[in-house]
Amino acid sequence: MSEDGTFQVVDEKKAEEVPWIPLDPLNPDYTKYPDYAQVKALQCTVKAGEMLYLPSLWFHHVQQSHGCIAVNFWYDMEYDIKYTYFQLLDSLTQALTHS
Repeated sequence: MSEDGTFQVVDEKKAEEVPWIPLDPLNPDYTKYPDYAQVKALQCTVKAGEMLYLPSLWFHHVQQSHGCIAVNFWYDMEYDIKYTYFQLLDSLTQALTHS
């Protein structure tokens, strides 16, 4: 947002891409993603006037129960120590579950 309160959409062609998991959680391919079989889904209902905060890198799936408008805000994630820490935890989890 600029100082005068207006927004501008900027195409950052050189920006890093957000990590993406091309998985359909309603019809997962367990051959391609065998670890997904261990997932325990959490479900919640967000009512009018409420919001749901999801931390960086949380895999999620959203469905609406009725006609509505959903607004997402993706803040710029810095690939700093938090991302490195996430990668460490993920690597340790992989090592422990596959040993």
